[in-house]
Amino acid sequence: MINKISLMLIVFVVPFMLAAYSAQSQESSGNAAISGNWDLVSSNAGYGGAKFGFGLSLTTDGKAYLETGCNSVQADFETDGHGGIRFSNMVSAIGECGRIPESEFVGDLMSMTRYWLEGNRLTLRNDRGHELVFKRQN
Repeated sequence: MINKISLMLIVFVVPFMLAAYSAQSQESSGNAAISGNWDLVSSNAGYGGAKFGFGLSLTTDGKAYLETGCNSVQADFETDGHGGIRFSNMVSAIGECGRIPESEFVGDLMSMTRYWLEGNRLTLRNDRGHELVFKRQN
């Protein structure tokens, strides 16, 4: 016969463990879907395209590497499996490049909260409506 404590564990703890596992699994699949090397092709802030050559590499283990043409930036990122994304723990090697759009690009990227994929395009959007559109590198 199952005692009350065992029954409470089964009824209350097991569902939370399953939910946590499911969330972790969804996050990993979201990271895998957007992992790869991306070139910035447009933004509604005016610093997209080949003019500046900004790039982004995303790994399945939640690391983001930004290439700005002058400085390298590393950050952590996580997805929630439902189109949400969050960047954190930014570390950069800042040199004197005189490229104002570079700092704006990094700042915008760190503020992104939503993402979606359409073919070989990755779009990131923040709560202010700024969008960064990337094309997957071949």
